Amino acid sequence: MKNQNINNLVDFYHSQHFQDALNNAESSKTADKPSSEPEWVHDYLREKKLKFLFIGSTKSEKNILIKLCGKFKNEFIFIENMKKNKINKYLNKSYLGISIIPPIDMYLQACPTKIIEYLSCKLPIIVNNEIPFQKKIMKNNIGYSVSWNKKSIARGLENFILDQNYSLKRKRAFNFYKKKFN
Repeated sequence: MKNQNINNLVDFYHSQHFQDALNNAESSKTADKPSSEPEWVHDYLREKKLKFLFIGSTKSEKNILIKLCGKFKNEFIFIENMKKNKINKYLNKSYLGISIIPPIDMYLQACPTKIIEYLSCKLPIIVNNEIPFQKKIMKNNIGYSVSWNKKSIARGLENFILDQNYSLKRKRAFNFYKKKFN
């Protein structure tokens, strides 16, 4: 990691549960499978040198994500282990936090601590709207709400890229953090 540029990161958080959900989505006949990736998004990511950072990802998660993401795979940085006190170094150089969890019963009341970490670092967030807590906090206009499918997640990234009010969302994210979690 020392040789990699850590500027312009979009931080993702995922776990074994996320990997399981990806496996299920990939094998599901009803899974939303767009026929093509939006080419301009790929060009924009490459031009701006944006990278997707996965902290805490295992080798199997890495392999699944690379397989699912085609030509975007070169835009990923994977870090398997990191001390808690080092995470903010990366978050403070990031533009966006993403916490998308499967909308299954065991997560319906979830508030991933990663969301709070993102907000404390002034990061707007992408969360899925099927989780009631996440849907509720998005009423504060602190990020981008998506559904648990590929097209919606891609649309969330597109909204982030095109957002003319990004700076305002950063301020709102931090103000929301101070008001609710500090």
